[in-house]
Amino acid sequence: MGRRALIGSAINDRRFRAVIPPSGLDLTKMPRTVEDVRSLIIDYLAELDVEEMSRAMRRAAQQESSHATL
Repeated sequence: MGRRALIGSAINDRRFRAVIPPSGLDLTKMPRTVEDVRSLIIDYLAELDVEEMSRAMRRAAQQESSHATL
């Protein structure tokens, strides 16, 4: 659960909503495209409010476990 919440939190960051143009999928340009995406992920994680994310992940895990007992 925790990983999904962490990854899902990136949806709210407009940087992850950018479209990779078809030219970025070209075999010769793909390594650069992957490097750019990797840099975005690293920047996002470096800026992440760890305390806030911890609380959100805990709430999500508690909700998921409470639904599992129904």
